[in-house]
Amino acid sequence: MDELKRKRSIICLAAYLSMLIAVLYVAIGVCMSIDPAERYRGEEYYQVLVEQPTVALTWRPIFIIIGILTIPVMNAITRKVRSDDGGWEGVLQWAMICGYAACVVLAIDWMREVVGMQAFIEAIKSNDVVAQTALKLDGRLGMDPNYLWKFDGLGFWYLTVSLLGLRNKVFSKGLNIFGLIVGVCLVLAGWFTITDTLITIGGVQIAALQIPAALGGTLFGPIYHMWIGISLRREAASMVPA
Repeated sequence: MDELKRKRSIICLAAYLSMLIAVLYVAIGVCMSIDPAERYRGEEYYQVLVEQPTVALTWRPIFIIIGILTIPVMNAITRKVRSDDGGWEGVLQWAMICGYAACVVLAIDWMREVVGMQAFIEAIKSNDVVAQTALKLDGRLGMDPNYLWKFDGLGFWYLTVSLLGLRNKVFSKGLNIFGLIVGVCLVLAGWFTITDTLITIGGVQIAALQIPAALGGTLFGPIYHMWIGISLRREAASMVPA
């Protein structure tokens, strides 16, 4: 009985948090699309940021929240897809460690960016050129400047649990396929970030990472988390003590 209660508590918490994560990802997508500063690069970006900082300082803290909330969701999903025969256990534990590390780095790095951005805005208002230069440099020296953990580490976890879900027939096939797509999007975004790949669309050159990051973060990611949250909630509801 106690073991059933513990399992139900883990699944139930993960269910609600996963659905909340889905909503938060959509909120980030909406905020980024209307963030006036994100339309510019270079000095124009900083000028608009100082003039209109509200949206920029709204969606970044949401990433911090997502990083923290994703950890218990990972815990529940990893427990679910684990093989009874011990197959893939080494890979699963490796992916779990990478996923946890990615969440921690995600939360810390975005917190650094929020604090640094607030300090930078104050430095511009006070015309502190030395502080501005130092903060610009510091912004490039986070824990994960090339998003190796935040994209590739996290993508590795999504790929592993989704493949194990297919192998062990845990969750529906469609849900696991969505998980694979999210994983692929994250890995591609990480690779494009590391290689600094640029592509030309309609005569305009953009960073290639924006495409998989946008698809994974505002479309496939929210659908996956909402879907898996509903699945876990139904399972928790069915776990009624005899």
